[in-house]
Amino acid sequence: MTNAINHDFKLKISSALLILFLCIIWPLAISLFFQAPADYDQIEDINPILNFYLPTIGFQLIVLFFTFLISRGEGSGIVALGYRKFKLTHIIYAIIFIFASSFVLRLIKIILENFQFLKFQDPSPLLPQTAEGKLIWLLMCLVVAFTEETAYRGYLITRLQRVFKSLPLAVIIATAGFAAGHLYQGIGGAVLLFFYGLMFALLYLATRSLWPCVIAHFIHNALPIFLQGTDSFAAILLISPFNSNI
Repeated sequence: MTNAINHDFKLKISSALLILFLCIIWPLAISLFFQAPADYDQIEDINPILNFYLPTIGFQLIVLFFTFLISRGEGSGIVALGYRKFKLTHIIYAIIFIFASSFVLRLIKIILENFQFLKFQDPSPLLPQTAEGKLIWLLMCLVVAFTEETAYRGYLITRLQRVFKSLPLAVIIATAGFAAGHLYQGIGGAVLLFFYGLMFALLYLATRSLWPCVIAHFIHNALPIFLQGTDSFAAILLISPFNSNI
């Protein structure tokens, strides 16, 4: 891991503020103000569309907008972040990544579960139960995939590398920020997401493109609503790293 992806940009005060926001403020805010319901009985008392899906979509779109805006102000743009010409091979890379990363995550979770202090919060109660909810969930998955890959892979890794003059350190810090934003899944869930984020970073650096990352991120988040209640190999492989109810 020696060379970053293409980068001709100038860091500004707005760059430092966005880095601070993505690494600390956003993850901390999620940890303090968002608590995933422990079971389906609790979520029946709230409207997940109004209380979780739509606010998530709105907030992430704002983050995506400012990431693009600040990147442009630095003299960069979406191409430099990793959105080069889309290719069919990006889909192939994403599918291979989904199965490979799911298998690795499953093994890591088995190991982590031996450490009693690593608590896992099952996020499955947040999954939609209605047709309307599923459509909005898919939209949310798409927005989240674009925002988090753009912010934590395309933007943070490249900017932190410029700051610290070290690509490995940039990857670790960016991935830690990404994982911290998932503390609502418990400490164990955040640790698991750290390894997941590292794999996304490697995919980004290996392909020199965000497209495989966005596609894989979207599919991985969207698939559980289609695999609920199944015991197929695909369901076990794709869901179980983040869901203990399979």
